[in-house]
Amino acid sequence: MLKKNRPTPPSIQTNALRTTVGGTTAYAFQGASTRNQPSPKQHAAQPPSFAPPSATTPREQTLQQQDEQKERTLPCNFMLLDRVDALRVAGGAEQHPPYKVTPWRMRERMKTVQVAIVMCLNIGTDPPDVVKTPPYARDECWIDPLSLPPQKAIERIGQALQSQYERWQARARYKQCLDPTVEDIKKLCLGLRRNARDERVLFHYNGHGVPRPTQNGEIWVFNKDFTQYIPLSVYELQRWIGNPAIYVFDCSCASLLLPLFHSFMDHQDAMFKDQVERNNQAHQKDSDNGGGSGSSGGSGNNNNSSSNSNSNNKRDSSNVDVDQATARIRDCIVLCATSATGTLPTNPDFPADIFTACLTTPIKIALRWFMKRNPLSTHHVSASMLDSIPGRVSGRKTPLGELNWVFTAITDTIAWNVLSRAQFQRLFRQDLLVASLFRNFLLADRIMRSVNCPPVSWPRLPPTCQHPLWDAWDLVAETCLSQLPGMIMASSPDGVHHKNKNVQSPGKIRSSSVSWQPCIFFKQHCILAYNIFS
Repeated sequence: MLKKNRPTPPSIQTNALRTTVGGTTAYAFQGASTRNQPSPKQHAAQPPSFAPPSATTPREQTLQQQDEQKERTLPCNFMLLDRVDALRVAGGAEQHPPYKVTPWRMRERMKTVQVAIVMCLNIGTDPPDVVKTPPYARDECWIDPLSLPPQKAIERIGQALQSQYERWQARARYKQCLDPTVEDIKKLCLGLRRNARDERVLFHYNGHGVPRPTQNGEIWVFNKDFTQYIPLSVYELQRWIGNPAIYVFDCSCASLLLPLFHSFMDHQDAMFKDQVERNNQAHQKDSDNGGGSGSSGGSGNNNNSSSNSNSNNKRDSSNVDVDQATARIRDCIVLCATSATGTLPTNPDFPADIFTACLTTPIKIALRWFMKRNPLSTHHVSASMLDSIPGRVSGRKTPLGELNWVFTAITDTIAWNVLSRAQFQRLFRQDLLVASLFRNFLLADRIMRSVNCPPVSWPRLPPTCQHPLWDAWDLVAETCLSQLPGMIMASSPDGVHHKNKNVQSPGKIRSSSVSWQPCIFFKQHCILAYNIFS
């Protein structure tokens, strides 16, 4: 038992309020409001203290009066109002300052409003630096170009690629340029930038029918008679398209073009800074001449001070404009199918434009790649069945939509884990089409590395092909493929799958709830997250 006349420690005196409820005495710790000396009520209720009095300043007295006023108005309670003060009273260490939460949604959103599809195929004539040994990959946009006349084949391929891009950005305006000349591309690019204004432009180049890019940063097009290959400098291409822009180069040795992109951005940045410096010098001369001719006296001093404040405000706004303009000059994204010395794979199990297939039809190429890697577990599924997966990409309650939903969640999580926050927000949150392309680029990195042809991007991304979340995607893909024959048989009238032609188009097939069991990917990960954070 404690003696009644035992003094209470000073730390408890200043932060404890003694009350009597039902004959029981209790102390209620107060928060930051009781940092100073206790109120007179507390002095009357507490035992006498032997702590020496401390000198108080006028500011401390004012704070003490405010604290006493709060104690009169607030009811007595037994809850800890301030956890930091409670830990300090109990003798514990102070907590670190709270973590600064930064917004994850970008305010500066951007759209890709113009898309150029440039196809240099020259069907029927192979380029001189390419030697094809049968069997080799032939499909372009999942179409065999040799099954149709050359002109109809390239038109159909161009239309198929446009429809594949429209799945990710339906509101953009698309322009096709099939087997073009230099003048055709120049006219196309200038028109796209004029219509896009300050928004982003996408330039997709397929160079499977022309030679590889040169060391000088040149891609190849045709002349009007299709008798010669004409080089087109990427420097000129950037000058026509401008920024912001995103480029997709599906050809061999595609990353040979990256140094020219860097030199062009450096050159434009240097020219812009020189122009800004000249403008600042001219403005400084004008301000000096104006200040020298000003009147003397008090009014002159007032005019000088106002002019100085105005000049400072203009200087600050000009610095902001310079930073925005510099960021705009650097706003260029490049996706290359191969390295500087790499060649496109010719595996007949995959299409010839495997890089484009990964970027525009990720679910189909991912399932086909999984089938080739796991023939034992997918022996009952044929490649033709992949076109008959019921549902739509936008419908999450359908098999195809669920696959796309899971794929989006997995690729976003991988990108969040390996990228910096600023880079993640720029590539995966600023533009819908750019975000879709970079999600699919992660898949391209995984698939094309398996055939010894790693893709390259600017800005650079770290390798993600060994990320453990890909195992979760493989499980979802295997679950879907195991149910695919049953879904197709349930949706066909005669209960038999036709290999040569589909009974119904994939968009019109009803999702059979009897034969399709939704995956438990999100349920499993929600339970795992709950177990981790609980």
